[in-house]
Amino acid sequence: MKKKPQGKLAKRQSIYAYMFILPAFVFLFVFLFMPMATAVIKSFYRYDGMKLNTFIGLDNYKDLFFNDPVFWKSMQNLLVYFIGLFVCLFCQIVVARFVEGIKRQKLQNLVRSVFVIPVVVPGIVILLMWKFIYYPEIGVISRIVSSWGMQSPNFLGNPTWVNIAIIFVGFPWIAGTNFLILYSAFQGVDRSIIESAEVSGASAVRIFFSIELPLILPQIKVLLIFGIIGLMQQYEKNLILTNGGPNNASVLPGLHMYQSAFKASPEMGYACAISVVLFIITMILSVITSKLKEDKDA
Repeated sequence: MKKKPQGKLAKRQSIYAYMFILPAFVFLFVFLFMPMATAVIKSFYRYDGMKLNTFIGLDNYKDLFFNDPVFWKSMQNLLVYFIGLFVCLFCQIVVARFVEGIKRQKLQNLVRSVFVIPVVVPGIVILLMWKFIYYPEIGVISRIVSSWGMQSPNFLGNPTWVNIAIIFVGFPWIAGTNFLILYSAFQGVDRSIIESAEVSGASAVRIFFSIELPLILPQIKVLLIFGIIGLMQQYEKNLILTNGGPNNASVLPGLHMYQSAFKASPEMGYACAISVVLFIITMILSVITSKLKEDKDA
């Protein structure tokens, strides 16, 4: 007789639990899954967001892959940013190891705080500051170079330099969540292994590359995959700094999607096709990320 009330109580508690998480599911459905489904459907239409809404089948995808040199130019630019991603990640690893290796705890906490504080600064402020630094005549770099009697190149207006200049934004790339994750990873390394290597006569460089890096490799792989996904979706940095110029030299797939959707004659359906392609690539990378986690757990 006592089991029935317990069963009813458990059922009632589970209903309450579902009621608490129901708003989250509603928001996910309305603001995530519905837009995703709409983007997939509209990618088969010639759609301008208002009156034009004509079904054209796979024409958007055909134009994207066979008649859109800007898209392929953006994919080529993406390869340059991938190289920059490796450089940025390596700098974050080195700095995180340096901070974790500071012996005095108070100094370590101070340095760590200095690297974390910039996280609260709005990203748009940082981008506008760097845009001012790159200004060809009144920018900081131009003033310094001109004081030496030389002429500074127009970094954001030169097709040769523009992508390197955009990648360089945020140098030395150490502030943010990646730094905290790597710092925590180095803190989790077993010190007894390091001490044994030091007793054996291994140098600090040898310990870093042969012991510490392999031990934090799962975190590095996850950060790398998420960095690649972030690049696939990146558009705001290039939009603010160059708007994809000069002559599409700094356009990325995400920016190309944005420009297609919000130009004078909007092509929302075509932008949806680009978003579907980016979604498929991002989904593949997400599956790779999950596999890496499974390997870590194994």
